[in-house]
Amino acid sequence: MNMIYGIILMPSALSICVIAMYWRSLARIGFVGEVVGRAPNMLIFDLMAIYAALMVGYWSLHAWTGHALTVFPSAPQTDAGTLLAALACFFALVMILRLNAGDRFTTPTVAGIREAAVRSLLTLRIIDHAEDVFRSRVARRNV
Repeated sequence: MNMIYGIILMPSALSICVIAMYWRSLARIGFVGEVVGRAPNMLIFDLMAIYAALMVGYWSLHAWTGHALTVFPSAPQTDAGTLLAALACFFALVMILRLNAGDRFTTPTVAGIREAAVRSLLTLRIIDHAEDVFRSRVARRNV
């Protein structure tokens, strides 16, 4: 059982690092507000993924030590219960990242994350420009 927790804990921790690197690189170039303004769900899904990754860590720690946070029941869970909860949180993390990130985190290096930040910013700008062009064409037809 401990090996399973270790196996799912490593990608969870790495996903937190990659998400933090992405938003830090957006903050360095100064376009966090623009990205959040154009795609607010991106930040929300990233925060949900971080929460799921932290819960994988919590359930792993609970299985190893038996300690629980005060907001959760203080009675220790069974091994199968904690494993099921950790696997469910890990599955939720993977699905959220797959839904939200797509190919944002395909190259988890420093340069790759910076490139992904610029690429997502430019993609959002291109989409907004295309929508503006479409609206102007529709407005011209209706006049």
